[in-house]
Order: sequence, then structure tokens, then C-alpha cells
Amino acid sequence: MQSARAVGGCVPERNGRIPVIFKQLAATRIRLFSDNHHQSLILSLDPKAFMLKRHLRNPFFTLALSFAMIAGLAACDDNNITSVSYHDIGPFDLSSADRFETEEGLVIYEHQEGDGEPIVENQSIRIRYTGRTADGEIFDSSYRNELDSPTTMRFSNDGSLIKGFFQGVVGVYIDDEWVYRAREGSQRTLVIPPHLGYGNSSTHALRNDTLTFDIEIIAYATDD
Repeated sequence: MQSARAVGGCVPERNGRIPVIFKQLAATRIRLFSDNHHQSLILSLDPKAFMLKRHLRNPFFTLALSFAMIAGLAACDDNNITSVSYHDIGPFDLSSADRFETEEGLVIYEHQEGDGEPIVENQSIRIRYTGRTADGEIFDSSYRNELDSPTTMRFSNDGSLIKGFFQGVVGVYIDDEWVYRAREGSQRTLVIPPHLGYGNSSTHALRNDTLTFDIEIIAYATDD
């Protein structure tokens, strides 16, 4: 089992930067994705996979959230350390997978094609995933802290997900059709170059990294 150093239970650190912010409060998971242009908030509640995503257009809300984050990070010190651990689940074996590469440089390894419905944008999907840097270090995973149930993500092409991750699931629109689209039941490895990852951010810790995601698409999320 791999572990990432997390201070105060909220910030896995890498090279002194904060690539992803996790805050767990009871059964609530809050994930904040940001870039140079806007911020989006994804709020996921367990066990009901309720997902809320909204651009933070209200400047007062954004300011309050910023102060809350700063206060939380300031409280993280070596006297208050917890760990974020991951199952030893991979990486997936690429030797027998079909390989595809898009014009923008996204590489898709298809381990299992899936026989369910094709994944379309603006829908919520139940998915398992693990993200690694080029040296194999896990920086994000749905398996963190021994969780085994899938997480729920909404696949909207609005910047809330990095472009390579979105394209690796929903596909790429070429000549009036979608290609490389995944299906329910698909298992893939995505190799995402920096310009399709966090390369547009001048401050993100992973802005120069090629990222690899092993993903397993379970099904469309329902209200059941």
C-alpha cells in the first residue's frame, strides 16, 4: 500500500506544492479544481452520489472559500499528520492493450472495450481511477484510504476536468462525429501530456508532468 504525506488530513503534498486538495468531513468529499481562468467546485456526498458543480461567479463566496482554504492550510503542521493511503492495484498491464493516439497527443490503451452505453458529455458517471506521475507516484485515486466503491464524476467540457481525462472518456469530436468514446464497462489507461493536463497553469505542481490514469468505467450514475 502506498502512502502520500498529508498534513492535517487535507493536503497531500508533492515537492512543496499542492496538486490536489482533498478535505474529508464525515461522508463528505470536497474536490477543488482550479486553473488560470476560473474555478469550479465539485461536491460529492456519500453514500448518495449527489454531485454539485457550479462556477464560482459570486466574488464573496470565492473570497470566503479562499480564506477558509488558507486557514485550513495554515493549520497543517508536522504535529497534526495523517496519511492518505492507496491500494496496491496496478498499474494496468499495457502489453496486450490496443493503443490509440489522438492528434493532440493523448494516448489511450484499451484493455476492455465495454459493452454498455457510450459515454456522452454532461452526464454523471460512476468510475474507479488511479492517477500516477511518470515516475509511478500516485497523486490521486478513487481507492484512497482503502475505499473500494466507485466515485461519481460529471463529464462536462467546461474546465472542471483536465482536457485529457475528459477526452479519454467522452472521446474527441472529429469531422462531425465522436471517436475514441468509452462505454460502460470500459477499462482504459490514459497517458496525458502536460498540455492536456495541468500545463495551462503556471503554478500547478503537475504542470510539467505527463500523467497516467488507469480507469474503470462502471456505469451511468442513477438516483437509486
